[in-house]
Amino acid sequence: GGCLGINKLYLQASSLRSPRKNQVGTCSSLGSLGSKAKYINAKQYKARIEYSTKLYIPLIEEMTYGRKVLDVGFCSNEFLNILQERGWITFGIDLMSNNGYIQGDFETYDFKTERFNLICFNHILECFKFPVFALKKAFGLLAMNGVLMIKTACTDFLYPATYKGWGYWNSREHYVYFSQRALEKELEKVGFEVILNRKNATM
Repeated sequence: GGCLGINKLYLQASSLRSPRKNQVGTCSSLGSLGSKAKYINAKQYKARIEYSTKLYIPLIEEMTYGRKVLDVGFCSNEFLNILQERGWITFGIDLMSNNGYIQGDFETYDFKTERFNLICFNHILECFKFPVFALKKAFGLLAMNGVLMIKTACTDFLYPATYKGWGYWNSREHYVYFSQRALEKELEKVGFEVILNRKNATM
């Protein structure tokens, strides 16, 4: 979903994905290095979460039958609280102990038979060393007509933003970046159908 750019040129591609067919899939992929407080204050962060939620959650609710959501690597109380108010049953997983949610590695954690109607990758895809594997795992964890919502950096903005102005370089936490076309290609290989893709570039 769209986010407000804070403090620097914040450039991102935000995408919603839904699987073409039900998959029984297994479980596995990286949690997060959760550090949202590093770059935005609480008021700005809340504004971003509310904007994104109002923009996309009603659309997702029209497409999904169930109301179980898994937040991977961010485990934001603000985001999950909004979903709870809308009737969602919320789950989260993060490498760090965070807000009472699962402390673990998404790539290796065994969710057993648990399936979700919505999985959120909120600026966590770039933190996976093996992002395609993470996408495959998410596909397997989604119930029929489930949605994977991705917010991630988009390399399409490198040229207009300039190398220094892009704002997503982080050698300690980020491993892989995608262009819009490359990400769509990998998602389709996994079996997802791209139902919405929105680039968002704001100051």
